[in-house]
Amino acid sequence: MTALEKSEVESVEMASKLLGSRVAFLHGRLGAECALVSSDPTMRAMLRDQGVDRQTVLDYVGGIKTRLGIDLLAAFTPRGRATAVIGDDALADNEFGESKLFKSALRTKGAVTGLWGSNKRLLAMSACAVRFGDDPPDAVIALGLAVDESHLLVIRDLTATRGTITVADAVVATAAGDLAPALGQLRAMPTGIDLTIAHAGAPILARAEGLGDAVLPVRILWMHPIEGKQSLGVIGLMLWIPALAAAAVGILRAARGARA
Repeated sequence: MTALEKSEVESVEMASKLLGSRVAFLHGRLGAECALVSSDPTMRAMLRDQGVDRQTVLDYVGGIKTRLGIDLLAAFTPRGRATAVIGDDALADNEFGESKLFKSALRTKGAVTGLWGSNKRLLAMSACAVRFGDDPPDAVIALGLAVDESHLLVIRDLTATRGTITVADAVVATAAGDLAPALGQLRAMPTGIDLTIAHAGAPILARAEGLGDAVLPVRILWMHPIEGKQSLGVIGLMLWIPALAAAAVGILRAARGARA
């Protein structure tokens, strides 16, 4: 690996760390807010009293979501049935109730965090159980914030690394920009290795990484142009130059020896 390529690898690694730190920040915020919402007296009363009108619950949950400025707020029965979902209709099915995040929230006193992916977006999530004393949970509350293009654009500006998030191979957020046509080469790329691919004759350092433990497979595809190398054809020619020069010197020496 050349010093130039090493620099690109370091930039991709920095981009990966930045995304991890941003997701961790979202999880920290969501965990604190989940604990706050689960202790709200009105919310607790509504979730325990099954006779409350559904629209009343939805209106109250929607109001909390707006005040917190989050992308998702949902409440579920201990069996995983959605009581109220504001912000992502896909969460209303039974998949979330079968997720590790949901089951972990039922077993844990306090908030747990994870990722939730749909074919539209990736959410940083926090979930916590609503309990009354030592009784079994009456409900589970889930909060979410989108891990979207805005995060990838900041990372691109800081590291020149273009990130694309996929959920079950569907692109849900990207900052690939003019490198977007090269994404097709990365779809089948193994996770955890670096490869050099070509786009418009120019080399690009590419890496695929798995993200979290979501129900659907989530990956981040990184691309970083290898600056200073105009094309892979030029690279090949440069690799041959030392060998050609050595051969030329050998021929000249042989000719001089023959004349002597």
